Amino acid sequence: MSSDEDGFCNFSFWDSNISWDTDNPRLPLCFEKTALVWGPCLLLWLFTPLELFVIFSSKCRDVPWGFTNTTKLSLNLVLIVLSVTSFVWSLTLSMAGEKVYPVDLWTPAVTSATFVLTLVLLI
Repeated sequence: MSSDEDGFCNFSFWDSNISWDTDNPRLPLCFEKTALVWGPCLLLWLFTPLELFVIFSSKCRDVPWGFTNTTKLSLNLVLIVLSVTSFVWSLTLSMAGEKVYPVDLWTPAVTSATFVLTLVLLI
């Protein structure tokens, strides 16, 4: 596949010449920014109703706020800040007139929303 200058990523989604037919295989950048990021996010969003069902039907819903849960919450907040910062940075560049591809806006937005969902599930 050839790269599309005005497309979603400015790179081809999949190129077997750089991933399979080479001595030094690597994944295309568009594949890394979309499938490898959005796939796990999609799985979490799909299984959230099941997790909510398990949480609400559990007799012991209270989770102690020990070291593990506090650390998870803190790291999740750091990830939210990083994702939102990435989104705002891409949005700022776009508003300044620079060429920003949609993947650079959508990926931080998807990850930010997913990290917020994870925060809600933790609390």
